[in-house]
Amino acid sequence: MSSHATPLHLFSIDSAKAAKAAKASPDTPAPLIERITTRYSPTQDRMAMAGDLPGSLPVVLWLSQRLLLRLLPRLFQWLQLQSAADVKLAHGAAEQSALAVHAVQRFAQEAAAQQLTAQPPVHTPAHTPQALVEAVSIGQSALWIHLEFQGVGDALPVAMGLNAPALRQWLVIVQRQWREAQWPVDVWPGWLVEAADGPPSEMPASVH
Repeated sequence: MSSHATPLHLFSIDSAKAAKAAKASPDTPAPLIERITTRYSPTQDRMAMAGDLPGSLPVVLWLSQRLLLRLLPRLFQWLQLQSAADVKLAHGAAEQSALAVHAVQRFAQEAAAQQLTAQPPVHTPAHTPQALVEAVSIGQSALWIHLEFQGVGDALPVAMGLNAPALRQWLVIVQRQWREAQWPVDVWPGWLVEAADGPPSEMPASVH
């Protein structure tokens, strides 16, 4: 990982974690993205997700606000289930309150953000295949979530597998770009906003 500063409009995730999660996902003909850089394009008013495929082959996927408004709640829901399971495991169903789950979510999001480090962006030469994503197929288990991107262009289909920490880190990046875009913020849940804006929280008693 690179230690140099990354411009605020550009962030990358080394998907070593994501790749491990993806290997646990169902077999798919879509190649799996191994590293991603996400940025907001003011000229397109879309998110550009540049990805490295196996063999260091780059692709660029364009994600609209409309698509993300449909996708993000599904991702939040999956993380919510992870945190609810943690609370239930620690204290039983009687203590599985919304407040306890919220606290676990916020702490886990803060921890993921603290582990996010700057890296060189995915290199995308002029001839890099690009595509406008129109739909995302979602597969999931207790340990991973699998996203297959579908749409119009010469870079599809491609897929991405993320475990919970890697997904949380990607959401940190997307939220920063979302704010730069000045898109409506209502889609973001309170635990994620608090993790980004508030003082560090203490580890909830339900997490050991």
